[in-house]
Amino acid sequence: MVIIYDSGAVEPGATVMVADKDGNIATTIADESGGFIFNEADLPDDFDHTLGNIVEATQESEGCREGTEVEVTIVP
Repeated sequence: MVIIYDSGAVEPGATVMVADKDGNIATTIADESGGFIFNEADLPDDFDHTLGNIVEATQESEGCREGTEVEVTIVP
C-alpha cells in the first residue's frame, strides 16, 4: 500500500504530513515537481490506511502551512 500524489500536489520541497482521523502522523518531503509518496513502511503501525479513507494532508514550505482533506490512493 502506498499513498501517492502526482506532480503539483504541493510546493516542490515542501514538508508533507498526513494524519488519519485518530491523529496518527507520517511525514515526507515533496519531490522537485511537488509530488510525494508514502510507502506502507513510512506510516505508523496504527495509521488507518483503509481504501477510500480520508486523511488530512498538510504542507509546510517557506513559512507557509496549508492543510486539506485528500483521499488515500492505494496501489499494489
